[in-house]
Amino acid sequence: MEDKGSQYFSLGLSCQTAHQVRRIFNQERAGYFDWLITPTYSLVELLEKNFSSLDFPSFKAYYQGSRRDSVLEENSGIFFHHDFPRTNANGEVLSDFIIGQDNVLSKYNFLRERFENFCSSEGDKTFVLSNMQKNLAGYLRGKNFSEVFGLADELLVRLHTLLQFKCKGEVRLLCLRREPYEFSGSEKIIVLPNQKVANLWQGDDSDWDCAFRDHRKL
Repeated sequence: MEDKGSQYFSLGLSCQTAHQVRRIFNQERAGYFDWLITPTYSLVELLEKNFSSLDFPSFKAYYQGSRRDSVLEENSGIFFHHDFPRTNANGEVLSDFIIGQDNVLSKYNFLRERFENFCSSEGDKTFVLSNMQKNLAGYLRGKNFSEVFGLADELLVRLHTLLQFKCKGEVRLLCLRREPYEFSGSEKIIVLPNQKVANLWQGDDSDWDCAFRDHRKL
């Protein structure tokens, strides 16, 4: 699928969004938020502080998986779910996830520069975010879903304002969210409520196809 009117970039809140943006638009380059699990306030504050909350990261193991550790960065509240493997290149089990920290920081410094280059490039931009991924419930830390991953109107307006300030060209937000109500605050913020949460990490392809098809009509 091609769309010559805008460039698309995933803002998370999880890897499902990046997967679908890549699938639909045949994108291969990774973005900053592609492998992160990012609570909504964490995303907004990270952009407001121009990523400075990750200048001196404080990583803490959140849970241990069979292939990798899911790691919380405590300053930002962002989860690095895909970046700390349990084994090294030789298949040996690592004694501590923190062994891979330098590689992770190098990777995200590179992706931060890519994000900033994207923002400063010519042309209109559509940033995509979603809280539809089913396993986000495992990252609430005792809070309710709307506190952590809610896409409330006020936050969306704040996020759009930040991105428009950072970017050349016109900026739109395209949001798929669980909350069953419509957003009417700005034509630049397109919200598509959706109650169908597929039992798949990547979401329902037909749902996402419909979302982008309907978006083009607006």
